[in-house]
Amino acid sequence: MIKSFFKDKRITSVFMIVFILILTMIVFAIYGGNKIKRVVDTMSPEEVASVVEAGNFLADGLRGMDNSDIILGKKNAKIKVIVYEDLSSYYSAEFDETLDLIRREVGDDVAIAFRPYADKMFSNSVSVNLWSQCANEQGKFFEARDLLLDEVKKDSLSVDYLGDYGQKIGLNQGLIDDCLNKEKYLPRLEKIKSEAERFDVYGVPTIFVDNEMIVGARSFNDTVNNNGEKLEGMRNIIYRHLN
Repeated sequence: MIKSFFKDKRITSVFMIVFILILTMIVFAIYGGNKIKRVVDTMSPEEVASVVEAGNFLADGLRGMDNSDIILGKKNAKIKVIVYEDLSSYYSAEFDETLDLIRREVGDDVAIAFRPYADKMFSNSVSVNLWSQCANEQGKFFEARDLLLDEVKKDSLSVDYLGDYGQKIGLNQGLIDDCLNKEKYLPRLEKIKSEAERFDVYGVPTIFVDNEMIVGARSFNDTVNNNGEKLEGMRNIIYRHLN
């Protein structure tokens, strides 16, 4: 009887639509129905279903890329990815490998904006993110970022070595010391963190592909989590938005 029930394609279609609606309602209930509804209203049912099926969320009110961002790629790229990261975090270091694969795969079709999420709960977080912002003054943000994440991967990151790190990438130490002593970019870090939390960013990495929010160090390829649930990889998420 069950087999004959699912042989009727019309019944199966109705079942799938009901299933998708139930999943969407669950997302509404957990993540703020009114906020998400404004985004859903602009999307087709197929697009909503894709996001829900991927295990992701929809964000409303996200600040788009602007001149205050540090961006890798062209601002007019087809796909815009915003990454909230902490350069003292292992999970941000892990996700950086996925970002490298995305850049290799789609090249100029993607632009990536890096936004620091410095958390005082973690001992190195504020100091190293301040240091990277000061390095950006000298045009060395990406060199600083790469060095810091490499140190995280080796489990050897220490704020005591910031002077040595600066020498490795050719920073003017006097300018860096002055920038750090004045905590010049602390208001910027606090503003970005506060802004991010208004649209439910509470940890790193948190990634936005257009208005689709991905929480955690999502792998490049599709994976299965510890609960046996399939998670869509960043590769397929990017291509879904490209198409």
